[in-house]
Amino acid sequence: MSNPKRSLTILVTALLLSFSFGPAFSAESNDDELLNLIPADVLFCVRINNFDYTAGQLDQFLAGASPMPLGISMMARMQLAQLFGSPELAGINTAGNFAAGATLEPGSTQPNVFFLFPITDYKQFVDGNPNVSAPDGNGISTVTVMQAPKGRTLNIGNYAVMFAPEDDAKTLAKKFDAATGLTSKLSAAQNKAATAERIWAYVDIEQIAKTYGPVMTAAMEEQKAELKRKIESGECPPSMGDPNKAAQAIEMQAKMFKAILDESKSVTVAVNPQMSVLSISASLTAMDGSEMAGMFTGPAAPAMDKKMLGYLEDGMIANAATNFDPQSWANFNKEMMQWVGQMMGQEIGSEDWARMVDITVKMAEQTAGKAAMSFSANAQAKPPFAVKYVVALKNTEKYMELFEQSVTLWDSNFSDMYSQMGIKQSFSFESNIDTYKDVLISKMRFSMKMTDANSPEAMMINTMYGEGFDYRYGIVDKNLLMTIGGNPDASIRKLIDVAKAGGPTGVCSEVTEAMKLIPNAEKANFFATLNLIRAVSMVKAFIPMPIPIPALPDVPTNSNLAFAGRVGEGTFTLDIAVPKQHLTEITTVFQKMQQQQQMQQMDQNQPPSMPPPPPTQPQN
Repeated sequence: MSNPKRSLTILVTALLLSFSFGPAFSAESNDDELLNLIPADVLFCVRINNFDYTAGQLDQFLAGASPMPLGISMMARMQLAQLFGSPELAGINTAGNFAAGATLEPGSTQPNVFFLFPITDYKQFVDGNPNVSAPDGNGISTVTVMQAPKGRTLNIGNYAVMFAPEDDAKTLAKKFDAATGLTSKLSAAQNKAATAERIWAYVDIEQIAKTYGPVMTAAMEEQKAELKRKIESGECPPSMGDPNKAAQAIEMQAKMFKAILDESKSVTVAVNPQMSVLSISASLTAMDGSEMAGMFTGPAAPAMDKKMLGYLEDGMIANAATNFDPQSWANFNKEMMQWVGQMMGQEIGSEDWARMVDITVKMAEQTAGKAAMSFSANAQAKPPFAVKYVVALKNTEKYMELFEQSVTLWDSNFSDMYSQMGIKQSFSFESNIDTYKDVLISKMRFSMKMTDANSPEAMMINTMYGEGFDYRYGIVDKNLLMTIGGNPDASIRKLIDVAKAGGPTGVCSEVTEAMKLIPNAEKANFFATLNLIRAVSMVKAFIPMPIPIPALPDVPTNSNLAFAGRVGEGTFTLDIAVPKQHLTEITTVFQKMQQQQQMQQMDQNQPPSMPPPPPTQPQN
């Protein structure tokens, strides 16, 4: 027998997922009826502004790039029709703003799901939908579809709210009071985004942590206890690998999970599709006074250094550049290291970790807060990628002294942490091994091997990284130049050539086009691009066992996903831009791969051809 509350949850979720890549209608004022109606103690909510327009915008973005046979607008209306059992949607204003979410009753962990939808006339909604009953004495109607109750609705202002049929609608409706709505809890920026974006979502992490944190922690503790019992009894299957490493992984996950929950306040996400690009903005707000809040605090970033951006290249899997005020960069590193140490707990001695934090902060203070990185693939090499770094420095001698101290400290004091996971790692230095154009070049090697050379993990690491990473680095005009993997000797010389010539003279076309996708990207704290097609081309090199993966079709690609991150006032915001061109390229690749698989299956299903008959002998 079906669960009515679960049915309502599934239907509302399906409706919202119809817009999971979609946008919102601009509003001039934060005095918004819908935002005022959503309870301030909401656990989470999703708001779709101007239902019809949003669906149409998303259809335009996906046109020609999505393999889905139906448009988002049609799918969304079908979900609404299913929810009410009425394709006419009488009395519902589909050009209005919709919202759905969940609240909690005191002492309960079972969320009460709600769905707020705009109406043109509540009487028309009731009379025009045969599945909606007349309101009872409390104004509550019951929605019945195929003889099963699907929910209870009542009119609040220009909206109707729908609850699961078994919930006490009369009691829950008291939460939907415009005087105590969510708008009173949000910042000015959050209020503006909620009404101005195509789709806006809010998650109260603080409330989730208080309600579900202990439950989730207890579940992890039970998982650890059960794993410990299996280890002691010898029940762990060989396929698990080293069960002790699995137990350590669970421990680390639990600490990381607790640290994130304890220091996070809320998350908001805004989505806005246009004809040629889908824009997504996600913000994480930290608890006041927490270490996470310290990481997310600092003055506005200056304009990005064009010389630094010029080191980024076309044809890369990923490009990235940082753009921090130097002191903010130092503060960010300090808070990050302390936060990481908190998650690692007793696995790192406090004295050694304090030294590592101190060195890391001092290194950051010796930089100018600006850096560039490019990441490329080479499936035939080990490791199957190459990395190029350029870091602007204030004091080169002090930075390099601290850099070598940090690597030595890690190698000598923290190897045990890797050993507990069955990994033997080490760093080795060779300073000033070569000179090129009067620039001293140094060498570093990072080796990583599994203690059990025959374990699946060892096979994976050997396939991915071979015997380790080779580094080359040198200093030119207060810029640290570093190359990792690939052919590091040739790469470092190429970097030195550019730097000695005065630095790059322009920014490559892929980065230039990607920066246009995000407003004010040049003033972000970091900017990055990612090409998924090039990333997929490297996946096969990371697989330790031969697997029949179809060859990646040769599809030209010069578009990228774009990312811009900003910190300030205890909030980290990540803007993401998905260009339609890149989505189209990805769709083309997977369609061609599917065609290849189908052709291979057809060839395998063909019956073997009969050999030709032997030649006849002439008769005498």
